[in-house]
Amino acid sequence: MVYPKRVNGLEIQPAEDGYIVYQAELDRVHYLNPTAVLILELSDGARTAKEIAALAAEAYGAAAVSAKEVEEAIAKMAVAGLMQ
Repeated sequence: MVYPKRVNGLEIQPAEDGYIVYQAELDRVHYLNPTAVLILELSDGARTAKEIAALAAEAYGAAAVSAKEVEEAIAKMAVAGLMQ
């Protein structure tokens, strides 16, 4: 079972249409929508992707967030270096 975990040292700031995530270690900036930031914040290494999806669905409504979408978001953030 996989327990996604965001990398340490991320600076998350609200922006007009989402959030700016800055990785100081890599001097890299990412722009995320509110759902992606919620997924990132919930990825603390103690929850599975399925548990994160359930919490995101609770926050935004069951029809708004599927487990598949959460898994895809986690995979993309892992490739971008935001997740371990």
